[in-house]
Amino acid sequence: MKKHLIIFLCFVLSLSVCIGAALAHTGEDEPLVEGEVTTEPAYQFPNDWSRPALEFAVEKGILKGDANRDLRPHDNITRAETAAVLVRLLGAKGTGQLEKFRDADPTAWYYKELSAAVAAGIFNGTGADTIEPTAPITREQVMVVLCRAFGIAVKDPS
Repeated sequence: MKKHLIIFLCFVLSLSVCIGAALAHTGEDEPLVEGEVTTEPAYQFPNDWSRPALEFAVEKGILKGDANRDLRPHDNITRAETAAVLVRLLGAKGTGQLEKFRDADPTAWYYKELSAAVAAGIFNGTGADTIEPTAPITREQVMVVLCRAFGIAVKDPS
C-alpha cells in the first residue's frame, strides 16, 4: 500500500499535476462523531481521471481542501502545500526553526506542517532568510524534497 501511495505522490508532484489549494488547512482536524450533522460543504471532485486519486487522498487525510473544502485540482501547488502533503503522508510531528525565514508567517495555516517538514529535513530555505511557502513549487524542487522524504540518496555527478 505504501509503495502505491509513493508512486501516486511521485506521479502527481513530479508531473506538476496541480492540486493547488487542496492542501490548505481548514482549521478542523477533528473527525465527525457518528450521526453528527455538519454544515461544511461537501468536497467537489472533478469528473476526470484524477477523481479516484483525489478521493483516496481526502479519505486518508492527505488532502484537506481550502476553507470551503474546495480541492481546486487545476491550480499550481505551492511549496507549503507540498510540505503539508509530505508531512501528512509520513506522519512527521517535529518542529523546525522557521523564525529565520522572514516570509514564513507564524499565523498561516501551513506554519505547523512546514515547520515539521523543516524538522524532518525534507524542506530547506530557498535563501538564507527565505523559504517561499506561497510560491509554486518547481519540478526540480519536488524531486529534491521527494528524495529527502523517502531517503533516496543522489550521487554527485562531478
